[in-house]
Amino acid sequence: MLTEAKHFALQLTHHKADFMLYGQEVNPETYAICTSDMLINGEKTENIAYGSTLAKDGFPEK
Repeated sequence: MLTEAKHFALQLTHHKADFMLYGQEVNPETYAICTSDMLINGEKTENIAYGSTLAKDGFPEK
């Protein structure tokens, strides 16, 4: 979903903007799918946190 949102946003902005993707996932299977998709699309896998956003923010400094 993150990489597809980026592709859509790039189309909307006619590639005049740059986006850094960050996400967090609590489900182990969807976390694995997300990190795999990030690798395939050349994105940073360290920008995907594992765990509940309600219990602990994976990116408190962002």
